[in-house]
Amino acid sequence: MACNTPTEKAATTSEKSAAPSTEAPAAKPSKKKPKKASFEKLTYKNAAQQLKALAQEHPETMVEISTEYGNITLRLFEETPLHRTNFIRLVKAGYYDQTQFYRVVKEFMIQGGNSDDLEIQSVKGKLGIYQIPAEFNPKFYHRRGAVAMARVRENNPKKKSAPYSFYIVQGKKYTPGELRGVEETYELKFNAEQTEVYTTVGGAPYLDYDHTVFGEVVEGMDVVDKIAEVETDKREWPLQLIHTKMKVLR
Repeated sequence: MACNTPTEKAATTSEKSAAPSTEAPAAKPSKKKPKKASFEKLTYKNAAQQLKALAQEHPETMVEISTEYGNITLRLFEETPLHRTNFIRLVKAGYYDQTQFYRVVKEFMIQGGNSDDLEIQSVKGKLGIYQIPAEFNPKFYHRRGAVAMARVRENNPKKKSAPYSFYIVQGKKYTPGELRGVEETYELKFNAEQTEVYTTVGGAPYLDYDHTVFGEVVEGMDVVDKIAEVETDKREWPLQLIHTKMKVLR
């Protein structure tokens, strides 16, 4: 589960293969033990209500991801409170300390937050199986460094996010002509700022309004670039597992 293929329209081959996926390929078991979660189990029915209730109790917005390649600092947006609170909740519960960056696509994204390890599946069972209502905001789009949540595409017309798998956009620069092609194919319209960013900084514009962007990298994009260069198998799983540790900064 993750951001499956952007849209089943006339997407380019590279765009289709680049879509984040919430399904984690087989991986070597992790020996790390999760911290005990002290949060109520969430369900499809109570997730939105419970995350709203937790928002004020857990107002933090800064998270650090530690990897063998270096650290990545994230800022989570207050304007996407359900996604921000969900991510903080999982970091505090120690969930992400048991996972890896399990999918890497150069010039698109690195995706983390999942594993097929039986221990992490047990942790998911305790934290809950649920979805997060979409929180699309025109201020936040898939520019280089954007942090967004993956989602199941089938039977999900409201584009609710999956709760665990996230991705960080590395992206690529688009020419004005390429960007117009994205607008036509995916029925999008980019404003002046977005056009400037996508043509000079880069990103993954075809995923806008398809996945909720809820944060950004404020330090460590060089680490994202290093991870994006690792060798992968045909399923885009890194040949050497990239484990993560996370902590809330403030």
